[in-house]
Amino acid sequence: MKIANLKIGVRLGAGFGLLLLLMGTLVATGITLLNSAGKSTAHMVDHEWVKAEAANQINVGTRANARRTLELFIVTDPAQLANIHQRIEANKKQITAALATLEKLIDSREGRELLARVARERTVYVSSYSRIDQLIGENRRDEASALMRAETLPALDALQTSITALAAL
Repeated sequence: MKIANLKIGVRLGAGFGLLLLLMGTLVATGITLLNSAGKSTAHMVDHEWVKAEAANQINVGTRANARRTLELFIVTDPAQLANIHQRIEANKKQITAALATLEKLIDSREGRELLARVARERTVYVSSYSRIDQLIGENRRDEASALMRAETLPALDALQTSITALAAL
């Protein structure tokens, strides 16, 4: 049976039916693609953005604490020293919380290795800072200054390098 032999109503009906089928396929494809884009966006906002924000918080907190450590050398007023210590402790809590967030969210091997490296280097830096704080508290500023140059600043540089790599990941 040839299409030319079919009545015009049948031909029009078949044409509209085919058009409806094509439109249905396009709508289904569009909905599927929009759903996929929505899931990708949700993953980015709920997962990737949170990780980036946590890495940034670690970076900002570490830099702020480095600045506060340097302030210990120039501040002599006990009230100001207490304020500096409070701010350092607040930053340390925020950094710890950000590390915990990353611990939950990072799932790649490379990310876990970088996170472990940041944690190790942070421990070295905090330990060195703590000794500086103790020396300054004992009014042994020359020893604290020597420790800052020899150990604390290189530890801070290593930590910042790892944090930058983690944030880039």
